[in-house]
This record gives sequence, structure tokens and C-alpha cells, in this order.
Amino acid sequence: MSWKPKKSVETVVLGGVAEGLEITFNSSMTIRELHEIQKYSEKSADDNMVNLCEVIATKIIKWNYDGVKVSRDALLDLPHDITAEITKVLMEKIVGETNTQNLVEPSQNGLNLEEVSGVMAQE
Repeated sequence: MSWKPKKSVETVVLGGVAEGLEITFNSSMTIRELHEIQKYSEKSADDNMVNLCEVIATKIIKWNYDGVKVSRDALLDLPHDITAEITKVLMEKIVGETNTQNLVEPSQNGLNLEEVSGVMAQE
């Protein structure tokens, strides 16, 4: 008998700046993906956002963004506040109720993920 992990799929409808955007996504994250996110604090701000959007895009199965295919570039081409809201909501759903402000609020050194790595290690 063979086994493989079940995919956990959820749907969320965003409010606020992304009012009405419905996203269906894979709500599980691998250790490898978590490790990659933790390493972003060591990279430049530009790389951080690009890499984070790449991880988030791989989690999105579909969305109701009319005529736009889900991709890292689609997330990067949205206004900052909308991409930040998508990132915040999906990370909270996938990783749990954490301080995801560190993922979406740029600091002087880029995205400040140092605190998130400690939170994730406790999960």
C-alpha cells in the first residue's frame, strides 16, 4: 500500500484593499519552503519580495483575478498594498497566526524576517 501526504486546500475571500479577491490555495507548506522563507533575511530587499512572491504563487491554485494567470510576476505587478495583503493572509492561513507584518513591511535592510524565523520554529 502506498502513501502520500494529503493536500489541504482552502479558499479565502479577501477584504479591505483586495475586496472580493477569492483565492483557492494549498494550505500546507514544506520544511524546505519554510527554510527558504527564513533565509530571506540574508538577502537584499529586491530578492526578498521576488522570492516571497514566488513561494506564495506556488501555493495559489486559482483566483478570480479576471484574465490574469497566477504567477510570481502577477503578484509583483499588483499594487504593493494588495500584494502585501495577499501575502499576509496566506501566510497566516498556512503557517498559523503569526506576526506576518515582518513578511510584508519593508525595513531599511529589506524584509525583516528575523523575528518570523523564531515564530516558525515554535510552531
